[in-house]
Amino acid sequence: MKISEPTVIERADGSLLILCRSTMGRLFTAASTDGGAHWTTLAPSTIASKTAPPYMKRISDGRLILLLNPPTPEEIAKNRYVPDVRTTLQLLISRDDGATWSAPFMLAHDGVNGYCYPAVLELRQSKELLIFCSKTPETISSAAYVLLRLPVPSA
Repeated sequence: MKISEPTVIERADGSLLILCRSTMGRLFTAASTDGGAHWTTLAPSTIASKTAPPYMKRISDGRLILLLNPPTPEEIAKNRYVPDVRTTLQLLISRDDGATWSAPFMLAHDGVNGYCYPAVLELRQSKELLIFCSKTPETISSAAYVLLRLPVPSA
């Protein structure tokens, strides 16, 4: 099992929450209450994810958003995860600093290419999220960037 490519946020109470890519079909999570000097043991979360890096961000209303590539039903059934096939991009929302997450919203699906290494910019005036990610026609080295523009979700 490999765990890598973390995304981290500071919670309202000052603790840190980390979510990491894994080869197990789930994001792994840990927390720190001392500014990152010490962490709880990484453990599997309830969040299904490909072998791909997640992206977590706090938006202006205090909620957390999480972008990820979900595993396919076939991958879940076989418990075998293909790292380079990232054809779906999903968004999850937390209202409680990452203790629980909403059901996923599908943002984009492309069965040929895909979406990876997402990043988000919140436009506060227009109340929109700009989502940037690599689109991988062949390999990440030949990636073109795509932009998704959507209203800040109300869920």
